[in-house]
Amino acid sequence: MTRFLVAFMLSLTTVVAAQTETITLSQTGGFGALKQFYNVNNDAGRTINLILSTTYTSIYMTLDDVTCSAPTGNGNPIVNATLSCDDGSLAILNAMFTTQRHYVGSGRGQHWVTTWTLSGGTIIRP
Repeated sequence: MTRFLVAFMLSLTTVVAAQTETITLSQTGGFGALKQFYNVNNDAGRTINLILSTTYTSIYMTLDDVTCSAPTGNGNPIVNATLSCDDGSLAILNAMFTTQRHYVGSGRGQHWVTTWTLSGGTIIRP
């Protein structure tokens, strides 16, 4: 009986573990001075777009044409932000970014522009 219980518990653990997917994100350059990343490099070969604001805390992401979003969590870094997806699932986003500031000195409107790069991160699909 004990062997049966151990085997049963191990099979349940395997089923639960098989349902969780972790996608590792690789360095991806942003779209100009916007904190937006299209076709994010990842180890799963998935189509990922990550659209963030430089002003607001909301997060918008598409994962293979499934839209996921959260009203808060955007920052640098993004840590365990839970996104609700249109298909009823959840996605947990962790991401780190680097920034580079560029001075635009030509003309009368001298200003600084910040460009964003996604350094890496993970998406966990529980």
